[in-house]
Amino acid sequence: MNADDTVLQYVDTLRIRGSSRSCYVSVLKHFQATVVDCTSMPNPFSTTALREWLLIEVNRLSLGSVLFQVGIIKRYLDWLALRGAAPNPIAALCDQHGGRLTPIVRALVGNDHERALERLRPPPPYGSTLGPVIREHVVRML
Repeated sequence: MNADDTVLQYVDTLRIRGSSRSCYVSVLKHFQATVVDCTSMPNPFSTTALREWLLIEVNRLSLGSVLFQVGIIKRYLDWLALRGAAPNPIAALCDQHGGRLTPIVRALVGNDHERALERLRPPPPYGSTLGPVIREHVVRML
């Protein structure tokens, strides 16, 4: 089964018709063509490949349109991951960096994306953004 068949099979599960169906198919086929077919990476569904695709799309479309497409792609990659076909880098980023797509996408298209993503990472449970300062304070108080 090729990538186009997989996209059509996924869209069939959504039970959408007309222009919504053609929009989903178009977005997913464009994503597949850009990320899977045009990258020489062993894992085309990686954060690096996603970032490359985002940089191309942000230069072509508005950020709002790109965010809409990322939502479609995230659900598609969730579906693929449930079937064991491919990992979902968007879900992994959401798990690591707070769960919201908009700040994650903005961080990925920024110049210093690694630092921007790190700033999104939530503190550990019962942790603090002042981690080292508080730790030093507690050590001094003992």
